[in-house]
Amino acid sequence: LERAEEVIFQKRLIICFICLGNKTLPFNVYVYLYSKPRNLSKHFKRKHLLNIQEDESLECKLYKIPLIYKIEFQCYTVQVYRTIL
Repeated sequence: LERAEEVIFQKRLIICFICLGNKTLPFNVYVYLYSKPRNLSKHFKRKHLLNIQEDESLECKLYKIPLIYKIEFQCYTVQVYRTIL
């Protein structure tokens, strides 16, 4: 987990902060390091953005920040984690 936290503060993120915050996932899934930031962007769009329901409550589980709207979630992802969508 220490290595995963180091990766978050690199220039561009190569680990999914949503998966990292989800301890119900198998270890190799929630600490998976993508080889390139664009691969993380693809994962993020396919697995997370496309599956957000209209009334779903969102939260950054790493920083415990509630995010009310999908657009707020997207902006937060770009600003805090530098993930390009």
